Amino acid sequence: KRAVMDEMKRLIAEEENIGSAFQRFKELQEQWKTIGNVPARDYRDLQSDYSHLLDDFFYNIRIYKELREHDLRKNTALKQALASDMESLAQEDNIKELEGKVREYQEKWHQVGPVSQDEWEALRDRFWNATRIVYDKVHEHYRARRAEHEANLAAKQGLVEKVRTLMDG
Repeated sequence: KRAVMDEMKRLIAEEENIGSAFQRFKELQEQWKTIGNVPARDYRDLQSDYSHLLDDFFYNIRIYKELREHDLRKNTALKQALASDMESLAQEDNIKELEGKVREYQEKWHQVGPVSQDEWEALRDRFWNATRIVYDKVHEHYRARRAEHEANLAAKQGLVEKVRTLMDG
């Protein structure tokens, strides 16, 4: 049983993957149960040490969960702010600035860590719908510019034809 406890101590001190830690912890608990009883003179100390290790393990799990929840809340707030920023970009008229900002916000979006499953879909949809609106505005701007350039080309070609007619005449 002391060997199982030593392995638990290593697990508590070294394992960083929570899934692996739980799996290994369950295996060690099974080993503990399988080993069976110990002499009465050692039982109290051994059981006390084992209980202390259980407390340490679950304390670490609680800390991990609290840190994870904190990170998820922080990431959610960051992604909500990015979604708001992306939505406000649709009001921007400077296309060059708009193009730069949309790329910047997309990069930041990907750099922010995960959010809770409950909020992920709505937040993702909000951000990417706002992104589509901004890109539609950019594409419409360039479509309008191309149409304007084509109209200018046609007008200039018309002027060239008039000049040729005047020169021939």
